[in-house]
Amino acid sequence: MINAYTIEGEINWYVIFKLIQNTQNNHEKIKTLEKKWFESKSDEIDEKMPNLNKTDSDNQEWIDLFIKAQTLTHKDPASDEVQAIVERMTEKVEGLFGDDPEIHNRIWEVRKSPELSMDMGWYPLGEDLLEFLDRAFEIHDRKRGFEN
Repeated sequence: MINAYTIEGEINWYVIFKLIQNTQNNHEKIKTLEKKWFESKSDEIDEKMPNLNKTDSDNQEWIDLFIKAQTLTHKDPASDEVQAIVERMTEKVEGLFGDDPEIHNRIWEVRKSPELSMDMGWYPLGEDLLEFLDRAFEIHDRKRGFEN
């Protein structure tokens, strides 16, 4: 919860209570959604996805990256500063899940939907930040020669 406050600058109690409710009451629904979206990789993704409730250095780096991105939403997504954040996020995802563009895209599709993120038990990021990161990732992928 403190980490959510750190990223957003406020505590969204509705989201906190909804996530608690989902994880306590809808464990099977979450597992079914994970299998639908990630098939055989669902357990791996569940285990490796960053979690705002964890305090290890890897999760802290994710939080720091989201905070930095949030503070830069007024900048051009193509700027070197923003692209450095996106590059580091890409490196981290590739470190967790390998160089599998299909899994990366599926994770991002879930992450971009606040509703689906909530249904999966993931803390939803603000829509402004998601739209900003989406534009930044599109630029990043074009520079790397990838098309989504």
